[in-house]
Amino acid sequence: LSSELAVRPELDMALLRGPVRQIPFADIVTNRASLRQAAGSRGILKLTAFGPACNMRRPLASRVSFTEPPIKGLPSSPAFSRVSSANGMVYISGTGAGNDIGGPAKEGTATEETRWALENVAALLEASGSDMEHVVSVTMLLTHKEDYDECNAEYVKHFPAGLPSRSTALWGVPTTAKVAFSCVALVKEDH
Repeated sequence: LSSELAVRPELDMALLRGPVRQIPFADIVTNRASLRQAAGSRGILKLTAFGPACNMRRPLASRVSFTEPPIKGLPSSPAFSRVSSANGMVYISGTGAGNDIGGPAKEGTATEETRWALENVAALLEASGSDMEHVVSVTMLLTHKEDYDECNAEYVKHFPAGLPSRSTALWGVPTTAKVAFSCVALVKEDH
């Protein structure tokens, strides 16, 4: 993931205007100020990836893995993989506050369940070579829309370095869980 991204101002269909700037990939992911500065007054960027980390010539099967992280007591699922990895990215399946990573099921307030669910996500990320600071995108699944503000108040505490992009949806899975999260993260460079 040591590639850089070429950042260019707005693309006018056939004509590329403005200078090309090189910004390290890590800055794109972690430093929003660099993005705002590179975007300029228009606030629009075209990102083009290049370099060895962008080599997509390998067969798809060699780039995707489906795993159950080695966490003691982690229940297996016959319907999905807990974690999938591909090309330096980690994909965490929907994870709630219950026994998603082993141990006893937990039920509590929306705040408590949000904290426990995100702790479970963090454990899965760590077991997969990533962490919460490398999360790029999150999906928050709520059982009751009335819990939205309470879940958000706890959620932001788990991303002090910056909030990843997020989608929120109401879910109809037959469960007592108030909230669950899935996410996409970068694998840490030292892993």
